[in-house]
Amino acid sequence: MPDIDELARRYLASWNESDPAVRRALVDGLWTDDARYADPIVSAEGRHAIEDVMATAQRRFPGLVYRLAARVDAHPHAARLTWELAPPGGPAVIIGLAVLITERDRLHRVYGFLDPVPVPVPVPGPGPFAVSVSTAVSTAVPATAPTTDPHRNPSPGAER
Repeated sequence: MPDIDELARRYLASWNESDPAVRRALVDGLWTDDARYADPIVSAEGRHAIEDVMATAQRRFPGLVYRLAARVDAHPHAARLTWELAPPGGPAVIIGLAVLITERDRLHRVYGFLDPVPVPVPVPGPGPFAVSVSTAVSTAVPATAPTTDPHRNPSPGAER
């Protein structure tokens, strides 16, 4: 099993790296050839596509940095990494959870979860196609918020 703390540090460093050549070298040294990344916004297959996702995040969230938000929790070949996206020294704008799956001491799959999830904002572009840009949502529904989903079972004693 790889040193998961070192792997997590390198993973976050690759998201923070603004120099394309350095970021590409970090991705090449960190991910397997057949790596895949997925979060609620994007899926990427292969190291080149994963590096493109990181470059897009750099452009979309200028001045913000990814940082470790909790101790990395791991067992053989899998880890849970909680991170924050924030201005240096400032409060988190987005909190994320990454499930890292390793193979041969490299990242093989990463599944990301975001809170709040950035939402698409339409931006007019040249030509017949519109461009979609994501921005961070400034408010979010807490995970413990009551639901009004009619498909859920009512609480005990509630009228049916």
